[in-house]
Amino acid sequence: SVSSALGAAAGALVGALLPRLATRPDLNAISVSVPVTFFLFSLTVERERSLLGRNVPDRGRRRPFSLAPYFAVAATDGLLLYTGGRSAVVTWVGVALTAIVVGRQILAFYARLLRELDISLADLREAQHKLAHEASHDALTGLANRRLFEERVKAALASAEPAALAVIDLDGFKGINDTLGHHVGDQVLVTVGERLRASVGDGDLVARLGGDEFALLLGPASAAETAAVLARVSARVGPPVMVEHSEILVRYSVGLAASWPGAGPGELLRRADVAMYASKAAGKGRGARRQPATVYEVPAVAAISA
Repeated sequence: SVSSALGAAAGALVGALLPRLATRPDLNAISVSVPVTFFLFSLTVERERSLLGRNVPDRGRRRPFSLAPYFAVAATDGLLLYTGGRSAVVTWVGVALTAIVVGRQILAFYARLLRELDISLADLREAQHKLAHEASHDALTGLANRRLFEERVKAALASAEPAALAVIDLDGFKGINDTLGHHVGDQVLVTVGERLRASVGDGDLVARLGGDEFALLLGPASAAETAAVLARVSARVGPPVMVEHSEILVRYSVGLAASWPGAGPGELLRRADVAMYASKAAGKGRGARRQPATVYEVPAVAAISA
């Protein structure tokens, strides 16, 4: 910088003038130039420190620090030590001051490195969290995906607590995509996902298994609690979805499977799927419950329609 260059020039000028001033004891150039030199170097350090907090645009690969101030300080100290026989106190005080300035600059440099390291680690943790979320959640609706849902079902069955699994499939969804466009269909899926999430409790899980198929994991839940959740689903999902000033009526079929001792996650999900297709076969917009041996309509679920 300009101030560091001026400091080096002042030190060099003193070294050049000392031989000529040897016969003039009334003139002590070191006493004048040393404060000026170190003042200029201090300005350089302060300027570097003020730039640490700014967002300097990237100008390509370069060294994280400049060697010019260090060379200037070393040159000045060398001149002081070489010519400072008559003013040893001033010389060593000057060397000590430059050492303090250089040490301060080095500490500031390492502080910046630590700050950049903290920022990099925070960015890395955020990226890892984002990747983990994307691997376990649906990109469109933000709900759990099939992988996370199956893991949670497995954990729920391992706890030996009663649980229920509901599979919900939208009726006639292909017609929405074909007539109104996929962007409208996507908005319908997002809205249905939000309504399902608002219908369940904090300990329940809503997932999008794929396409227009959703799933609910309810547990620990009794039969009465499960019926209450499905009633809330009916009340929330039933109203039309407003998309681009159009009302879209959402109809769906639901299949319900309750856990039993020794149930596996794959078998429980398969039974809920069978119950959902039985609901569709019965006329859509209805609900069916699948138990180990039978498929039958449950009054509280059969009333579900939109």
